[in-house]
Amino acid sequence: AANHFQTVCARAQVRRATLNLIHSPAGWPDPHGPATGFFQNIRTMKCKPLFFAVFLFIASTIFAQKYDYNWIGMAPNSDWRGALLKFEEDTFSVEVFTDSRSVIFFSSHSLAISDYHGRLQFFTNGNAIASWDNTLMENGTGLNDSAPIADTTEDTWMIPPYATPSFTGIPDTENPYVYYLLHQFIDNNGIPTSTGMQITKIDMSKNNGKGRVEYKNRFLNHGSFHYSFQAIKHGNGRDWWIIQKTPESMNYLATLLHRDSVVTQIWSSIDGFQQNHLDSLGSSAHSLIISSPEGDFLIDYSIYYPEPVAKLMHFDRCSGQITLVDTIQTAVIRNFLCNGINEPQLLYYWTMSFSPSERYMYGFGTRGVGRWDMKASDFKSTFEEIYKTTDCSGMLPTGWLVPAPNGDLFDIYLNVHFRLRNPDQPASASDICYPHYFTPSCIGADEYYFFNPLYPNYRLGPLEGSPCDTLNLEPPGEAPGEEWTLSVGPSPAASSFTVRLGQGDAATRPTALRVYDVLGRRLYDLPL
Repeated sequence: AANHFQTVCARAQVRRATLNLIHSPAGWPDPHGPATGFFQNIRTMKCKPLFFAVFLFIASTIFAQKYDYNWIGMAPNSDWRGALLKFEEDTFSVEVFTDSRSVIFFSSHSLAISDYHGRLQFFTNGNAIASWDNTLMENGTGLNDSAPIADTTEDTWMIPPYATPSFTGIPDTENPYVYYLLHQFIDNNGIPTSTGMQITKIDMSKNNGKGRVEYKNRFLNHGSFHYSFQAIKHGNGRDWWIIQKTPESMNYLATLLHRDSVVTQIWSSIDGFQQNHLDSLGSSAHSLIISSPEGDFLIDYSIYYPEPVAKLMHFDRCSGQITLVDTIQTAVIRNFLCNGINEPQLLYYWTMSFSPSERYMYGFGTRGVGRWDMKASDFKSTFEEIYKTTDCSGMLPTGWLVPAPNGDLFDIYLNVHFRLRNPDQPASASDICYPHYFTPSCIGADEYYFFNPLYPNYRLGPLEGSPCDTLNLEPPGEAPGEEWTLSVGPSPAASSFTVRLGQGDAATRPTALRVYDVLGRRLYDLPL
């Protein structure tokens, strides 16, 4: 308990120093609210009485990151005005823009980014960016320049949407008014592969809070990639891993970002499985890579032959390495009545996702919902169909099964809205609202078009006790001025090693050894 107490107090001092560097633009409230003043006074207060207060603030720092609390869509029956699906802690509501139609048209894909407290900042279809007040952001067009599905007209209402799995947004780790749009460059509209990851910087402190695109379309890397990707927080709970896969699903690249700078790139290879059916927008769109809520597992799944199979992989948030855990059959064969014929058919799951606690993994398709218990020793044997249709009255293929901020799982596309409540609880028919062909919305929004945004888990915290809690980006200090030697043995070492210093002044004076890993993370300071 004493060690934990000292750790909390030390982190509070670091947090205070960080907050002292944040200055709000004139007229804008501090996004961290009154807590800034609280931490400015830490130095003058005793640490012991602050134990509970500091702990609660750190917890709220993680869970109050509400960047995904507004989902953007449209109201086609109300002059195509913009509509927000607004989330609270355990509920949601729909809010329609009061002015004219949405400045950006959404026909299939959308993304809205809110601030730390859940206040809408900007929204995009991947090709153009609009401010929270439904005006085009300064420098907000021209994304994905020269891509086949980039914006090709000055009328933003006619700018087509970019592909959903190919763009998302993350906040800057130091400036609360800066955000980054991450978007793959898609070089072929028929076979939508990517030649690299791009980044666009948005500063919401400019133009009286309406924001400005500071730069756009900068490449972070180049290569041949599938156009979907995932963003997962590094083990320090601050920086970001950007995970891409090659088109055949054999190799994975994890790029570590500190703000908008690349720190390192880690390649991982998975042998024995590949996806060779990326021959159309439909097939490749549903060969996605999905992250678990804690960022420690990835699902890379295919719905097309040779067989519908998903790879379950482990992701190391410290090292960026990806390793195969197992493969999973993502289809069932059962009797199915269609057009008067009752015969066995292969019914595959269109999309997959995890429950918030990672207890269950779900598969969702046009004919039902399946589930695996991931805590079981043999999780594949726990598969069950928790909802199924037996005839042609299944649901239209929609988007992707995604976690919502209120803890539910959603799959929404236009006015077809699927909802799975309480995904961490035992299956119940009352928890699943499965809309059939354009029947009433499962979120009470029949008249609204909404789409699945693919947000990362903004509330994912650091790996406590891990050597990657902090990412030291400063180079090591200067070496001692005198001549001396250092040797390490055995090399390489599996578990322990011995450090030998040469004789002389360095052996008799107080000396410290500082240990870094290959990613530049400062691991230990050892007095010698």
